[in-house]
Amino acid sequence: MIKPKLELSRLTDQEVIDLATLIAQSMGNEGTLFPAPEPPLTALNNGAKAITDLLKERANLQQQVTAKTLAIRASRDTLEALLTTEASTVDDIAKGDPTIIAKAGMTPSEEQAPVGPMPKVENLAATAGDEAGEIDLSWNPIRRGLKSYLIEQSASPDGQSDWTFAKVETKSKTTIAGLESGKRYWFRVKAIGASGEGPASDIATKLAP
Repeated sequence: MIKPKLELSRLTDQEVIDLATLIAQSMGNEGTLFPAPEPPLTALNNGAKAITDLLKERANLQQQVTAKTLAIRASRDTLEALLTTEASTVDDIAKGDPTIIAKAGMTPSEEQAPVGPMPKVENLAATAGDEAGEIDLSWNPIRRGLKSYLIEQSASPDGQSDWTFAKVETKSKTTIAGLESGKRYWFRVKAIGASGEGPASDIATKLAP
């Protein structure tokens, strides 16, 4: 037997409101067919209005919360700027004395040991780039103490000499452009830190596309 299908659990709040309004209007227009609906159609309209009013109240509250959140963020930015300036004042007075820093209610930073020589760059790979005359290089990143990577290239037939500067990169991948298509190139990478260059990576080679 066919029965009315509502599936209320699948509807949003607004869809429930719209459905109640539609049913009340439709049944009201067919008064002779539904002379004494139970519950009365006014109950449907009142229920829809109650949810509508609550949704409006919630929207207003959400706007207030958003405004308060922005105000808090702005006030925090101001306070953080004041604290940063205050820390600079304490730093000028303390001159590295942790006792004076602690007396100001601040936490002294820890002494950091200098980073030693850079390690060897590992797993250098060379692949064809997206355009003619381009070769893509990638390698394992070095996390600690790195300032940049020095990339060198060679077009020497032995691939072991005539190294020239290619570029400096801060990421663990790069593209070498402007190469002669069909010509073989060799590459190596060195990590650069506070103490200078690390050892060269193993060599990677590729024909320029």
